[in-house]
Amino acid sequence: MYFHGEHRNVAELRVHEPLPTVEMHPDDIPPGIPPGSWIRLESPWGSCLRVLSPSPLIKRGVLSASHGWRGEGLNVNHMLDSGMQGRGGLGYPFRCLPCRVSGPAAPPEGFQAAKGETHRVQRRVNTLWCTGCRACAVACRMHTGLTGIAIEMVEGEWSPGFTSLCLNCSDAPCAAACHTGCLEGDPPLLGFRTSGLREVPLEEALRGIRDAGYQSVEFCMEHPEASPGTLSFAEGLGLGVSSVSYHGKKDPPKKRLAMGRRAVELASSAGVSVVVFGSPLDHRECFREEIVELYRMCRDRGILPAWETEPGTILDSLEEWRELIAPLGPLAGINLDAGHLHLQDSLGVKNLEALGKQDTPCAH
Repeated sequence: MYFHGEHRNVAELRVHEPLPTVEMHPDDIPPGIPPGSWIRLESPWGSCLRVLSPSPLIKRGVLSASHGWRGEGLNVNHMLDSGMQGRGGLGYPFRCLPCRVSGPAAPPEGFQAAKGETHRVQRRVNTLWCTGCRACAVACRMHTGLTGIAIEMVEGEWSPGFTSLCLNCSDAPCAAACHTGCLEGDPPLLGFRTSGLREVPLEEALRGIRDAGYQSVEFCMEHPEASPGTLSFAEGLGLGVSSVSYHGKKDPPKKRLAMGRRAVELASSAGVSVVVFGSPLDHRECFREEIVELYRMCRDRGILPAWETEPGTILDSLEEWRELIAPLGPLAGINLDAGHLHLQDSLGVKNLEALGKQDTPCAH
C-alpha cells in the first residue's frame, strides 16, 4: 500500500489503510486489551502508539508493524535511538528489537484517521495467495474512480472480494496489478429480484431464492416487507445483496421521490453500494428534478445510482438515458435488462461496446 514512509499523505490510499496498526498473534494479546485498541509498544530506547490488529498469520512472540507513520508518537522508528543503523546509514535492527506491550492506551492527541469506505462484498475470491497489499483496490480506484474491490481479513487470511460497484472490466486493472494472480478466473454472481415475489412473505421468498441455488438478491422496494430487518435476514441465509431497487413506473411524482429516497437510505444504512431506479411513464419535468436529487443523495453516500431503460417509459432508449442521466456526473450508471434490450434497437451491441469504452458504470 505504502512505500516505506512515502505516500501516506495521499488521501485515496489512507482510505484503504487509515490506521497505524501492529499485528499480533491472538495468543499473545494481554488480557483486557480488545482488538482495535490503541496500545503502547516500548523498547529499552523508546516507544510508540499503535492500533492492535490480531492475526493468526503472525508468529507467536513476534509483532509486525509498518514503519514511517506520520504523527507524534506513532512512528516505530522512535523505538530506536538515532545512530543505531549500520555503517552505511541503513539497516536499523527492527527485526531483532525487544519490546513489550501495554494498554489500552489513550489515542494520540489530535489524531484523525481517514474515514474508510464500507461497501458490501458480493463475491469473494477463493484464494490462499492474497498478501493484503491492496494494489488491486488502488488500481481499481485509479482506473474507475470506484471501490470495486475490497481486501479484508477473513478467518485469519487476507480475502479479496468484489463489491457491487465492480464494473467487470474486460481488461481489469485489478487483475493486472495483482502480483500473485489470485484475481483471475472468478465466476460471475447469480442473483434474483424480489419484486416478482411481492405476494409471498419476504422471508419465505428469500429462503426459496437461496434453495433454488441463487447467491444474491436485488432487494426491491416494491415488496411491502422490504426493510433493514429483512435485508439482514437475507444475509443470515448466506445471500448477498447486489442492490436495492425502486421502479414504480406508474407511481405519481411525489410517491416516486419518497420511495427513491427510502431506497437510498436503506442501501446506505445496510452498506449496499448500488441503487437501481426505474423510469416513470410521464411527468418528464418532475422526473428531471427527481433524478438530480437522488443522484446527489447517492453521491454523498458513496452509492452508485443506476437508471434502467425500459420501452414505454421516459427512458425508453439509450438516447434518452444519454440526454437525462449521463450529464448528472461520472457516477451516473445504467442498468441493463435483457428483456428490454431485446426490444430496444438503440441498445444494440455496438452501443453497449461504446458504453464500455466510455467506462460507463453498469450495475447489472
